[in-house]
Amino acid sequence: MTANKTPKDTQADQAAAQVEAQANLAAAQEQVLATVHPINGPQAQEELEAGGEAPSPQQVTDFAAEAGSEAKAAEVRQAAAEVGIPTRATWKQHGNPLSGWEFFGTSVKTPNPKGIKVAKVEVNPQGVTLLTRGSRAIDGGAFGSATKFWAVVPAEAPRKVEEPKAPKQERTVAEGRTSAADQLAAALAGDSAHAPAPEGYEIRWPKGGYDLLKRTPQAPADSPPWLVRCNTHNLTTPSVGGKAGDALGTKAGRLEWCSGCQADAKAEAQAAAKAAKAKATQEAKAEAAQAAEAAKAEAAQDATAEHDSAAKSEG
Repeated sequence: MTANKTPKDTQADQAAAQVEAQANLAAAQEQVLATVHPINGPQAQEELEAGGEAPSPQQVTDFAAEAGSEAKAAEVRQAAAEVGIPTRATWKQHGNPLSGWEFFGTSVKTPNPKGIKVAKVEVNPQGVTLLTRGSRAIDGGAFGSATKFWAVVPAEAPRKVEEPKAPKQERTVAEGRTSAADQLAAALAGDSAHAPAPEGYEIRWPKGGYDLLKRTPQAPADSPPWLVRCNTHNLTTPSVGGKAGDALGTKAGRLEWCSGCQADAKAEAQAAAKAAKAKATQEAKAEAAQAAEAAKAEAAQDATAEHDSAAKSEG
């Protein structure tokens, strides 16, 4: 008969099981890494120590490319660096090293026979520039951040620490305004600004002057996939998609198919023409009155001149 376990015993068993599971996972990861990337395996290390042939730089680079994750690829590159094998990667993939490492060129297939010691790295928006002692630029050591190059970067090489990105701020809705989600919810409920959708359709994108309505499975088979509805006159027109519907829903677009908008535009044009005619008539009357006043003043002036001339003759 098994004795009943206390809560303390159960917690201890769970902790022991968790430790064992973590150990098994770590062992499995090491085994997989050694199989996929021979440079990290014990056999490969023993062969290297015994004077065996090391993997070529291209082989090691291929191992890193097949790693399946950047973390595993970094392990492969680091293992290669420990035995002096250059690997090809971007500056970021090399770990953003700043100094104390060797540069072997940017050739695609093979590294340069001899590396150049990098004493400093200058970083700018265009990329990186590698400098040797005395801040002298390294030949071929200026390239974009996405350029891959051959390098041996020891684990102890100083690295640039990337600043953590600021967390994204949640978008807020200004006081007195309604969010797009709330507008959609209100439209779907059939608020005063958006009439309920016709049968067989649902309001997908409520706008100010128009709504985009999408066909539902309940609509007849020959129904158009989208409808555009004028919210002022409650008239609709078919559309092949949402983007095309937006073009039809603009003020200019509604003038092409909404008879209500066309009537409103005609009435506005007539009112504008009437106002322009009234303004022109008023301006013409004002000009006529001004001309009459000028003629009257000129006649008075002429009469005065004739009177003065006659008086002078009599004298």
